[in-house]
Amino acid sequence: MDTPLPTLPDYPTANLAKPGRYPHRILAGRELVIAHEGDPEAEPPSLEVAANNEGWADWPAGEIECARLSTLERLAAWQRGDWSYIGVCVTITQAWGGKIPREIGSSCVWSVESDAGAPYLATLALEEFHEAQADVIALGAALNGGYPTDRRSSKAHKPTA
Repeated sequence: MDTPLPTLPDYPTANLAKPGRYPHRILAGRELVIAHEGDPEAEPPSLEVAANNEGWADWPAGEIECARLSTLERLAAWQRGDWSYIGVCVTITQAWGGKIPREIGSSCVWSVESDAGAPYLATLALEEFHEAQADVIALGAALNGGYPTDRRSSKAHKPTA
């Protein structure tokens, strides 16, 4: 059975596992942009790194050989271009008055294996969305005299005396 992908009520058309531009349900001019970008700084997988990270020295010989073969298969798949390291980036943009959209919040996570699967990529995008949304809230607070804004409107929430 397929794992259901997370959804965002404000962006009902967004498929968080796939790159794309998705309009906000209520706020005109606001959209969510999901990108999968190559990670140029990621190192290829290696037996030495796998052995050190997994602590193979403490494993029985048969398990070490199995892990070594699995790592070699993974490295061969990487060399063939079957997968790569990517960054899952989420950007929230806003266009005011039909002008060019401006970034108002963004967040990325890097060194993600491109073949990790839709549920995992969607979960990462959701986590990054929440980080980007925090930027939007902080920007709203900065623009409204330090008071956080209602995320569905431009009204500032000011404390009452």
